[in-house]
Order: sequence, then structure tokens, then C-alpha cells
Amino acid sequence: MKMNRLLTVVIACIIGLTSCSVTRNRAYAPSVTQLNLQMSDFEYLGETEISIEYRRYLGVFTRIDAVNGLPYDGQEINSVELNAGYLDGVIPFRFSGKLDRASVKLLEDFPDANYYVVVRQSRHTTRWFLGSDITVKAVVKAYKLK
Repeated sequence: MKMNRLLTVVIACIIGLTSCSVTRNRAYAPSVTQLNLQMSDFEYLGETEISIEYRRYLGVFTRIDAVNGLPYDGQEINSVELNAGYLDGVIPFRFSGKLDRASVKLLEDFPDANYYVVVRQSRHTTRWFLGSDITVKAVVKAYKLK
């Protein structure tokens, strides 16, 4: 009987001590931060075309022939991944295929650019027996914040 009484007192003390503590931490900040920019806030730097030519064998194996019109030897691999989105960022934008390797030209031509807009992207495929030749091109405009 004494043991049950002692156990009841200990449990009551634990419940009493935990009820006095802070159980929630809440951040009082807005859930969405928004920055409204207009086209007048940007300075147009220029437009360039990037391209990559490669071959695909058996639908799996690929061999890159040229990047931005220059022969590709595979000794030095440079690539740039541009993070962007459309539909308010719900769907992330990705260049098709291996065009990330050709996008290094954007940083070389416009090193001060803050914002890139892909105007047009095209893909030309020539099918052969057990393979295909693929050319992917994109026209990109570069902008800088004023």
C-alpha cells in the first residue's frame, strides 16, 4: 500500500512539473517571403546560343561529338547546372539531355549575369539502325540586376 501511494505521489509530481514547462516553440515570422521585380530592374547583357551534338547507340550508350561547335575530346569535363523554375517554381527547369555541359559558355560570355532566360530550346534527332545522332540547341538571354 505504501508503495502504491509513493508511486502515485511521484507520478503526480512528474505530471505537475511537466505541465509547467514550455511545450511549444513558435516562430513568429511570415511563412512566405516575396520579392517583386520588374523588367526595368534588369539590364540586358545579350543573347547567346549553346549547343551539343552527340550520338546514342542502342538507346543507352552515348558519345559526345561537339560542344558549342567545338570538337569534344572528353579529357576536360565542365558543366554548369542552372537552377530555375516555371509555374512559380513548382516544376524545376532542366536543360534536356547533356546541355549542362554546353552551358559553361553562358558563364564565359556573361560572367556578371545574375539571371538567365531560356528563350528557345530545340532537339533534332536523326535515327539510324541501332543508333541516332542528336543535336540539342538553346538560345539564352542574360540579364544583370541594376
